[in-house]
This record gives sequence, structure tokens and C-alpha cells, in this order.
Amino acid sequence: MTGTMITPMRVFVLIFNAGTDNEGIHTIRVGDRNKILMFESEDDALRFALMLEAQDFSYTESRGNRC
Repeated sequence: MTGTMITPMRVFVLIFNAGTDNEGIHTIRVGDRNKILMFESEDDALRFALMLEAQDFSYTESRGNRC
């Protein structure tokens, strides 16, 4: 191993009912599995959240995290 470090990538996800007992993360169904949507930029996450709100999904916040 050469000792090269990989820089962690920051991703954003959509959280519903943040801070409540009913908190959840936005997923999409692909076949028989649920996949978590992750966005590379907060702007993209917020844009997608606005699109969901326009379709009557209740969205609360986007959260960034390093992976």
C-alpha cells in the first residue's frame, strides 16, 4: 500500500420529521429494495426537496455528512 489517503466525500440526504420519534430518511424503491438518495451538493438536495414539496411530500431538512 502506498499510503495514499482518500478524501472523504460529503453527501446530503433528505430527512423527514427531523428530531421527532417519527424521523426518517427519503428513499426510493428500486425493484424489491429501498435505496437512500444522496446528493453531492446541498443545492441539489434542496432542489429535489422542493420538487417533492410541490408533489405534497412533507420534507423537513437536508443534512450533510461525510462518508
